[in-house]
Amino acid sequence: MKKRILTIFIVSLCLMLSTASFAFAAPDSSTKAKITKDTVITQGNLKDVAKYLGLDYSKFTKNDEGFSSKSIVTVGEFENAIAYGEQALADTAKEGVALSNSASTDGLVSTMASGSKSCVTWSDYGDLIACYTANGNWQSFGEDARWTSAGPGSVSVSSDSGTVTWDITAIRSMSNTLINGSTSSAYLHFTPDYTATMYIIVLGLKYEVGSDNISCSLNFNNSWIY
Repeated sequence: MKKRILTIFIVSLCLMLSTASFAFAAPDSSTKAKITKDTVITQGNLKDVAKYLGLDYSKFTKNDEGFSSKSIVTVGEFENAIAYGEQALADTAKEGVALSNSASTDGLVSTMASGSKSCVTWSDYGDLIACYTANGNWQSFGEDARWTSAGPGSVSVSSDSGTVTWDITAIRSMSNTLINGSTSSAYLHFTPDYTATMYIIVLGLKYEVGSDNISCSLNFNNSWIY
């Protein structure tokens, strides 16, 4: 993914706390005769594969959401994907790096008295890419446009590598509030607080590698209206 550092009109502090409990261990010698790195993973041998890799079989669950990640065929490929995922969790940036931003308005500010706006910014936490959206309503005050009310905020997550997949598994807050409304110093204050969980997809099942707790403070001032 091509990354561009965002440096305009946003103050952000995004903190991440890894809560992954790595279960990866040395291969179980009792299954070595049946399972090797070249063994093709099937529904019939998945439990043996998990035992061979020292994994918790209970962490395999149905992939009802239809998530996808890099194709896993052999035990060796699965082992490499797990090693990548665990390292990615360990190396994840504690503060998100802003990548880019965009915004959509329901019309041209110069020709309208009021309207709505969606402010969007992306943050890079390593493999995890988070997309934050804060919505608000604005009104013209002479030559200036200012925030007058806050709408809902949201977040979505994706993988930069495609080797793994991410999902938001808990939301503690998606608060989006208006500060100093209708003034020249008005801004939207968006403070998402959520848990992102990493999975690897095997045989239509998802294997949970670990998770991260993320909390952010994002400010979108009046300049985002234009």
